[in-house]
Amino acid sequence: MKLMWKMPGLGGILSRKEDFPDKNPLVKTNDSSRLYVSKLSEELTSTGRLRTARAYRSTLNSVLSFTGTDDISLQEITRCFVKDYEAFLQKKACCLNTISFYMRNLRAILNKAVVEGLFSDSVKNLFSGIFTGNAHTDKRAINKREIQLIRDWDGYDLNKRSGNSLHYAKLYFLFSFYMRGMSFIDMAFLKKSDMEKDIISYTRKKTGQMIHVQITPELRKIIFFFEKDTRDSAYILPIIRRKDKSEQMQYQSALKNYNNHLKIIQSMLGIDRKLTGYVARHSWATIAKHMNIPIEQISESLGHTNIKTTMIYLAAFNQSILHKVNLKVTV
Repeated sequence: MKLMWKMPGLGGILSRKEDFPDKNPLVKTNDSSRLYVSKLSEELTSTGRLRTARAYRSTLNSVLSFTGTDDISLQEITRCFVKDYEAFLQKKACCLNTISFYMRNLRAILNKAVVEGLFSDSVKNLFSGIFTGNAHTDKRAINKREIQLIRDWDGYDLNKRSGNSLHYAKLYFLFSFYMRGMSFIDMAFLKKSDMEKDIISYTRKKTGQMIHVQITPELRKIIFFFEKDTRDSAYILPIIRRKDKSEQMQYQSALKNYNNHLKIIQSMLGIDRKLTGYVARHSWATIAKHMNIPIEQISESLGHTNIKTTMIYLAAFNQSILHKVNLKVTV
């Protein structure tokens, strides 16, 4: 006997949470999605693929939120299940890219289960017609004038370094921009040993690509500013500080605080675009494009393994510029 998930008005019935037991009695130890994802997560973490491990755990939590149970059997994930799960995410008003994120990860988990002989259904058929792509999002870049506005912003007290969280967020944002759009996780784990003379070399955690960036005067100023904070640390930036706390937890907490502080800076400076850590990366790529830097060079600078990813970054190319181009061509 299998549990049935159906959603009213969407071709099925999504049972209420109380219709499911806290622990599904049909789940066998070797068929438990929770145990399997936990195993995958441990394997990924041991090889440094923390982002993927976190994505798999997040996906499992979302799936179990849908079922209302603590665990489900891998074999319960059928074509009907996937369709109803998609409808559940749509009903929660998740955007297309969020739905795609969960679906891609669920598909990857099941593909791994097939290889290990734990799942027998056709994964390809399960996800036929399910959106797993990348939807174009609103432009996440700011222009060079706004970058300079952030750089020149002086809304802090230099005599109170410990209370200058906003100033730290500003410097992290600029550090990311000057490092050709370095992601926050790579910034957090960037070590002093990654610096040699005038070059910083690091491996992107997301793609494994090796990146080499020349230390510009702007970067050197930021590194020098944080020298007192990192005197007894192996890291360049004071994002991971405590030895008695998980480095991963420190990174996640710092990322949340970083984005919250950027929202305040955005409001104080009157920047229309939502300011997040990722904006620095998109802005570097977009400004480079405006300067007619070849897309291949932009892609390599960002550490992308596929130029299509870079094209997604630049898909929201400033429409006002395109309008001006059209006027030049047609008038």
